[in-house]
Amino acid sequence: QHPKRPRRAAHGREGELKGQEDHFRVPFEEVLDLVRRRRVYVKGGWAYVPKSDLVSIVGGQFRARLSKALVEGSRAWPPLQEA
Repeated sequence: QHPKRPRRAAHGREGELKGQEDHFRVPFEEVLDLVRRRRVYVKGGWAYVPKSDLVSIVGGQFRARLSKALVEGSRAWPPLQEA
């Protein structure tokens, strides 16, 4: 499985998740905004994100990839000279 792809948490393994909506297990560093707002369950460095907050994961990954691409693009772009 892709290392950055969120993993679906198994129901029943974590008592706190049993009987609730689907959750995705991701490193807690990737969803600090949700951790800060106490919207996720955190255990052992993993955050269990409810399906309804999945947009936070996607948004964080998008921002990281966009930032990396902008840095790479600025390095590849020839220097602009002011007239």
